[in-house]
Amino acid sequence: MNTIETIIPTICISGVITIFAFAGLFLLFKLMKNFFLAQKSKHWLTTPGKVVFSGVESQTTTDESGTTTTYLAKVIYEYQVADQFYQHNRIAFNSDTSTINYKSQAAISSRYQPEEPILVYYDPENPAEAVLERKVTSVFTTIIIAAVFLGISLFVIFIILKMNPPQFLLNLLGK
Repeated sequence: MNTIETIIPTICISGVITIFAFAGLFLLFKLMKNFFLAQKSKHWLTTPGKVVFSGVESQTTTDESGTTTTYLAKVIYEYQVADQFYQHNRIAFNSDTSTINYKSQAAISSRYQPEEPILVYYDPENPAEAVLERKVTSVFTTIIIAAVFLGISLFVIFIILKMNPPQFLLNLLGK
């Protein structure tokens, strides 16, 4: 018989599974979308542009395990299509992923110096969409994080099924 004491933990565990599964699937969906955009950008037009700002942003967070600082290359650039001026900050697709590796982000930022002329790739159907590098970055990191989220979901499901297998599973296993 189901009582409130057995229903609430089940709902909480189901919520955890759902959150982790959706987080993993969201990351994979975002990565696939970025691959699609990178492929589509191979047909985008180019225009000259100019770097307005280039640097590395840092964000420090503190929790019970200590302090962590993450870094993100930030490049703001301007470009013109027809008589319209635009400003954008996308370096590459998926380049909005922070990392603890300052040197890698500084290396990206150093490729784009303020006032430097650059070549901007823009979507002819929507010139406000632009990119400096037509590639997807942080692929490995995104896949690893998505796999961890999905793995946690599957692990929790496995533990729940092992502790309290549903009748159909017991019938299937002949128990």
